[in-house]
Amino acid sequence: MIAGAVCIVLGLSLSALLAMVGLGNGTGAPAAISLMPGVAVGLTVLAAGVWMVYTGLKKT
Repeated sequence: MIAGAVCIVLGLSLSALLAMVGLGNGTGAPAAISLMPGVAVGLTVLAAGVWMVYTGLKKT
């Protein structure tokens, strides 16, 4: 359950950090396209965290 919460926080912070970096340089679409793999990893970690929390709550 705690690992799930950590994954959620990590996924959200990674996605937000990458979004700030991409929007800060002002290049637009090429920067967004280059950041897609990092954002995908962040969203995958987020989904894993939600799954861990959900299964942890379901068992109790």
